[in-house]
Amino acid sequence: MVGELSEACKKYGLKFGVYLSPWDRNQASYGSPYYVKFYHRQLIELLSNYGELFEVWFDGANGGDGWYGGAEEKRTIDRRNYYNFPRIFEIVDSLQPKATVFGDGGPGCRWVGNENGFAGETCWSMIPANTVFPGFKNYKQLQYGWEDGNQWTPAECDVSIRPGWFYHESEDGKVKSVDDLCDLYYRSVGHNATMLLNFPVDKNGLIHPVDSANAVNFHKKIQQELAVDLLKGVTPKVDSQQGKNGGKNITDGNYDTFWASKKVKGASIEFQLGKAKQISRLMLQEHIPLGQRVKAFSVYYLQGKEWVKLDPNEETTTIGYKRILRFDEITTNGIRVVFDDAKGCPVINSVSAY
Repeated sequence: MVGELSEACKKYGLKFGVYLSPWDRNQASYGSPYYVKFYHRQLIELLSNYGELFEVWFDGANGGDGWYGGAEEKRTIDRRNYYNFPRIFEIVDSLQPKATVFGDGGPGCRWVGNENGFAGETCWSMIPANTVFPGFKNYKQLQYGWEDGNQWTPAECDVSIRPGWFYHESEDGKVKSVDDLCDLYYRSVGHNATMLLNFPVDKNGLIHPVDSANAVNFHKKIQQELAVDLLKGVTPKVDSQQGKNGGKNITDGNYDTFWASKKVKGASIEFQLGKAKQISRLMLQEHIPLGQRVKAFSVYYLQGKEWVKLDPNEETTTIGYKRILRFDEITTNGIRVVFDDAKGCPVINSVSAY
């Protein structure tokens, strides 16, 4: 079955990943030293026989109620040490070196601290190394990350398109709507995270038509809302620049170029649009190869001859790889972004308006 899925992904140009839960609620040996070796052998088989993997996914794996070899009971484990995660990561690195590893504390990408599909409005890509593990008590902090973290582990927002992770015919009328999915997109991808949307397959092994239609229309709506970048090719006025890293790089569509200010606080970008435009979305991106720096920013728009502060209905703190602001439509011929505070001089790859 895994092989068939891998081949189907190749056929349709999809990246393939696997999820092997460390907690096996049916294995009679779960909780013993033997089970850990058994689990590692399962992982080796999955990583060896089905081609290149994009992601290897591990959940919280905390143990609990199960039917272990037919014994209905509760089993507890040492959440931090039982599975020997250092060995697990060695296995992944040796067999699938290009795969991203998901787990509560990464190391490739982290759980976002909820299963509702959103990241915090403040969302740092860093966490403290050797601190977060399955069962981590301060898991809600994973929504926000750590400004002073020393391990680069961006958030991944997992959520199901249905109320739960598995298919139930009685929930065919409870599939998340297009508007629900768009809202989650802006609160995950738009908050410097990635979005992982679960599709519970039905009894025929297929994605239900309602789930499929809503997902396709969700994609189309996001494409429509972010179709025309009104700032494309507009060279902004900037407060300062370092070397050749000037304002024109912000709108050149090239991720390998960026603008770097000489200021740490109060750096600014100003766009003059000529004719007035209707705008309801603003996308900002930092140049991540040089780290995540921005701690707070403000957006202003030109109303007549006055600069008016934009209210995006959420706090404007971090940016990271991508921050998307939604707001009531404004009509303006000027946009200004002020980087109020940062860990170092802002290094901005892109600003787009839609």
